[in-house]
Amino acid sequence: MNLIIRQEVTPSSEGWWDWAVWLEGPEDDLEEVAYVEYVLHPTFPNPVQKVTDRDSGFRLGARGWGEFNIKVRVHFADDDDDDDVLVMDHWLELDEIAPTRSGDLELLRSPSKPDQPPRLYLSSAVADIEFAYALKEALEDGGVEVLLKQDMSGQSLSVLLQTQRRSLQAGLLMVSDMGNPWMVRDYLVLAENKISSMVVQIGAPHDLPKEVRDLPRIHIKDISETEMVAPSIARRVLEQL
Repeated sequence: MNLIIRQEVTPSSEGWWDWAVWLEGPEDDLEEVAYVEYVLHPTFPNPVQKVTDRDSGFRLGARGWGEFNIKVRVHFADDDDDDDVLVMDHWLELDEIAPTRSGDLELLRSPSKPDQPPRLYLSSAVADIEFAYALKEALEDGGVEVLLKQDMSGQSLSVLLQTQRRSLQAGLLMVSDMGNPWMVRDYLVLAENKISSMVVQIGAPHDLPKEVRDLPRIHIKDISETEMVAPSIARRVLEQL
């Protein structure tokens, strides 16, 4: 059985996306499928969706504001046992970083030296530290040196930028429903040093402080599936460096 999950994503309105997922594979394999159940994030009104349209590849379309893991259950026409299904996971990945009000997605940074990896500052609240370390690891796997707020031993970002010989290429400001008490202060220091920033927003949409409201943003519904979320975000950030 060589079935895979495909997706397409289109920006809709500010912070919202039209998206679709479906199955692709050899025609013989698709013919064996009776229906597909998509288990969406619990914030959807009807999180379990059953699709029987084989001609569309069992395509499901919806609209949403953040990334999440879709559990896909493929049921086969000749299976008498309902428990005998093919179960797959698909991380719904927004192909672009969410547009800002200004529409500016470009991150202008000081280039790193040829023999040195890019260097990124990651700002996170203590409440989100577990995911911050997972994201740091994923970024470092991609060849980026990551300076995490909690690893600075109390040294302020402004002092670090004044004393370090090598500047940062970008700032990544992470904020969840728990907030990030350092986010605005860190952003202002980065901006003062002409270092561009972007936001990783976790959880239900809510107004960000006005200072960071127009920054490029990646928005995810939750971070419960760390092993899928962190690499996805890291890849998008690396594309901007």
